[in-house]
Amino acid sequence: MLKTWLSRSIPLPISCHIDLNDPGERGDEPEHSIIALLIRDSHRWLDITFRLGRRPDLYYNIATIQSPLPLLRFFEISANLGSASNRLTSYENSTFASAPNLAEVLIDVNVDARSPLRFPWHQLRLYHCSNMNLFLETAVDLQNLTHLILFQSFHDFSTASPQQVSLARLRRLEIDLQYTAPVADLLDIMFLPSLQELKVESSGLSAESILSSIGHLQQRSSCRLKQLFVSVEIISMLLSRPELGKSLDAVEELHIRFDPLTPDAGLKFLHDRSAFPRLKALYLVVHLLHTYVHPDDNPCFDEIADVVTARRIPNQWDVQLERVSLDTATMYNSEFYGWRKPRIPASVRGIRRVTELQSQGLVLLESIVDGTLCPVLKIAKLWDRQRVDRDAARYLL
Repeated sequence: MLKTWLSRSIPLPISCHIDLNDPGERGDEPEHSIIALLIRDSHRWLDITFRLGRRPDLYYNIATIQSPLPLLRFFEISANLGSASNRLTSYENSTFASAPNLAEVLIDVNVDARSPLRFPWHQLRLYHCSNMNLFLETAVDLQNLTHLILFQSFHDFSTASPQQVSLARLRRLEIDLQYTAPVADLLDIMFLPSLQELKVESSGLSAESILSSIGHLQQRSSCRLKQLFVSVEIISMLLSRPELGKSLDAVEELHIRFDPLTPDAGLKFLHDRSAFPRLKALYLVVHLLHTYVHPDDNPCFDEIADVVTARRIPNQWDVQLERVSLDTATMYNSEFYGWRKPRIPASVRGIRRVTELQSQGLVLLESIVDGTLCPVLKIAKLWDRQRVDRDAARYLL
């Protein structure tokens, strides 16, 4: 089937997503054939994703291709190389290094040495990376980067001999970690004069050190954040340390992730209009235990309504809250529920209060369908919408 598709699509560009599971037996021939067929037509690659699992042999085949890549604009590769990563060398002559249109790269490969794949780092606009050593190695060449996503396995980061990372054109930075990591240390070595959008997510963060580092980053870089995505635990710290919020007074769009079963001090802090005085859009991601919310449960929605109501009154700068989103996520693996987000009944008192404000000009991004708030996106958060829409469009037929 693949061979037929490739032959019939000549001379059109190729966009495809290849997801190869670990083989049941060593040297699975069909998977080698798939990679070989695609490599044969690599001169037609436009947007391509390889998810290789534990297949260093397939990774090697892709890393050492010699065909030109004149059309390639997006390239993603993920692989768990295991001990084989120690035997891989840097492929300096890889044709990826001379792909003239390559602008977006996602790398999720466990390598401790130098980058096995060489890319034209200087022309990248979007870069996803899961390895700190790789990021630090290439940072000096990422001077045209506008969007950087650092995710997953950055727990190996050490500032024993830190180097400053200067990215003059970076506008959007996302640090999304699965493990406790020195996020503050990472922010402390960055110089980002064009930064406007920041997302920080990780477990075990020190809220005080994060807020302090965000402030120092802006002061050092002479930049002002317009959009911020943080957890409610970080916002809660501003109750006891309000001076840490002074550096956030230019934020116009705030995304907060929280668990309604935990203290809602972060939401209470938003009653203070001196905090986030320029705030025009509030996006809340509520992590719920079940896919259904009983109308009498979760009093946090009253707190949300109180904040929205207070923020609808123009302040001394004639700024008021204009847009609100009440998105949801389940605390369990989404696959268990078929990727269905929890729904909030419109009959919940706090939700009713928010929807009533629509008659006064408030924009609520979610619609009410069959008596519940219907999320705008099926899986992702609104923060990710632009990237999710772009990724979905890559492989549309």
